[in-house]
Amino acid sequence: MRHLRLESSGFLLLAALLTGVPPAGGAEFHLVAHDTLSVVELDRGEAIRFRLANGEERRFELVSTAARVLFTNLRRPKQAQSDGGTVYEMTCTLRADGETVELRRYVCSQEAFYEPYVINGVRVWFDAVQAAEEFLNFNHGDCRPNRQARFALQDATRRICPDELLPWYPNPARFISIGDSNNGDDCWMGAFSGADAHGGLDINQPAGTPNFAPLAFDDHFLFESLARGHDNNRWRGVRRWPGGDVWWLQTHHLLALLIPEHAPIAAGAPFCTAAGVKYGAHQHSHYAFRVQPAGTQNLTELDPWIVFWQIFEDQKRRAGELHAAMTPVAPARVGEAVAFSAAPSRPGPGQTALQTIWTFGDGGGSAAAAPRHVFAAPGVYPVTLTVTDGVHRAATTQHVSVRGARLTTPVLALAATDEPSFRPRPPDAMDVYGIPPALPPLTLELLARANRLRPADRLVRLRNLAVGELARVQLTVAPAAARSWLQVTAEGLGNDQSVRVSADAAGLPPARYVAEVTLLVPGAANERQVFWVALLVPSHPALPPVSRRVQQPREKIVDDTSPGFYATPWFWVGHRFPALPRGYRGFHLLNGGRAREGEYARFNPDLAAGRYEVRLAAETPFAPEVRFAVRVRHAGGEDLRWIEPAVSRNVGSYAFAEGTDGWVDLLTAGSRGQVVADAVVFKRLDPPSTAPASAP
Repeated sequence: MRHLRLESSGFLLLAALLTGVPPAGGAEFHLVAHDTLSVVELDRGEAIRFRLANGEERRFELVSTAARVLFTNLRRPKQAQSDGGTVYEMTCTLRADGETVELRRYVCSQEAFYEPYVINGVRVWFDAVQAAEEFLNFNHGDCRPNRQARFALQDATRRICPDELLPWYPNPARFISIGDSNNGDDCWMGAFSGADAHGGLDINQPAGTPNFAPLAFDDHFLFESLARGHDNNRWRGVRRWPGGDVWWLQTHHLLALLIPEHAPIAAGAPFCTAAGVKYGAHQHSHYAFRVQPAGTQNLTELDPWIVFWQIFEDQKRRAGELHAAMTPVAPARVGEAVAFSAAPSRPGPGQTALQTIWTFGDGGGSAAAAPRHVFAAPGVYPVTLTVTDGVHRAATTQHVSVRGARLTTPVLALAATDEPSFRPRPPDAMDVYGIPPALPPLTLELLARANRLRPADRLVRLRNLAVGELARVQLTVAPAAARSWLQVTAEGLGNDQSVRVSADAAGLPPARYVAEVTLLVPGAANERQVFWVALLVPSHPALPPVSRRVQQPREKIVDDTSPGFYATPWFWVGHRFPALPRGYRGFHLLNGGRAREGEYARFNPDLAAGRYEVRLAAETPFAPEVRFAVRVRHAGGEDLRWIEPAVSRNVGSYAFAEGTDGWVDLLTAGSRGQVVADAVVFKRLDPPSTAPASAP
């Protein structure tokens, strides 16, 4: 096996070996974490050994890469058009310290601005794959990888650079909307006009917006300018790091420089007014990020989002905002108790306490600040820490590789069918930056009112992830006062046990009540598990009062902005292309034509008891060939129907009980074409005084 050691710069660009000849398959390369992030390009079968700051090594081997169009309106492939829009995904499979994991990133959707993976203590930015050239032209900046995949890496205990970063432009929200990236198509690798990979990040700004130095620059200049006959004003700031790497940060479309060229610039100094020259459809600034490793002439262009990610993280830290963080995790062995710690987390301003909830990617969980967990089988597991400080919620995820043979003794985990907060996190999932978790993990959400004090019971199943028989479960509820409204009952024996959860809101004033349920199964690994029950007793009715002047049936519409909406994470994507149909309230989500088992979008209304006509919103832009299954949970049970929206958008009429026990799921399994999750209409059919309980 061929080796290359690059310990000073930590940089590797396989296309630029001194011989000019691509390395043989199976080559292994060595990198060392240093003061700035490292960049690597790999072909299939090649691997990297990355030495962490603590001296430990991690190994990543590239197994495969792919890219796929999820949505496009192009009339001809690779032919740009003024109203063109394309959303696509890039994937790769890595063998991370011996175990396989798939990475996935999306382009031209909000998911383009993501939290990077952290795998075995290494922060991994999955930057680009060469396979995107199957449907993209690489003529809009130097973003095409020279090898099959490109990554940026850093020790998870370190920043992308030693300096604290300051805002590049005014953005108090610390959030970038994909709709503000030109026409929603000019994020990194974005399909500009539907067909061209974009080598940079465009952010819409009014002409004259000040831009600031996010870090100190040793040199700066206009490398292209209108004054010298070029077609635009393009600025470059240069920073040389102590480890020898050189960074180029660039702003294009600027109006005027505020600091003389080649003079040093202090961090935070305003250096130009921007977004005013040759900007096209929208006034915007184009941002670019390039890295030159120590001792080489190689320049690699990377996603500027990496820089903005660090800028936003530093802003949050300075503001003292709630922060979820865990101590980096090393690869583990099946059967060993792996230690986790939430010690690096912090509460938000004015808060002192943190609640921690861990999920381990296998159905197990914990409420401890520093839990220990046993994995029953080999694989790569996403471990997620969710923290709340009583005001806000935040989460972070790390992946851990687990090796060894499956255990032969009982291992306890939990499952709850049709409860989104119990759904194990997919290993390929990242989080969209700046959007807090929609649901508290491992939590049953119930709702009751005076006219229906007892919502439907829930079942939480005990799972044995290995072999043998589970002992009889023991249950405790905290606080003890919750026993006044909550009943938990153990049912079944051995590996067929479950916990029935019942709530009764009699005598409870309007509020949200939360109880913690602890399960103990002596003799099993992870013998202590936990989940939560949240009972909401609202003060408002399920539907607003009927207007005396308008005699028409009442209806409720649930869309992607509604509290009752849920879509399985890191699967559904949506665009903000202004020239294309946007659906109800201007946005919708797509399955990308992927008929994947287990993926769904849920529309869960808070209804008054009655019979309702259920239909898909008229504004939803379905294509003629689309067909998919809709599952309805109603007062009489469940109904599964196949829908072809071109024929009819009507799902059926159903009786629903008071509250949130009913819902509609759009399923992708077995679907045909582009399933669109947009909005579902629940139209009241019977008089308000009637509350039928019959099935449809």
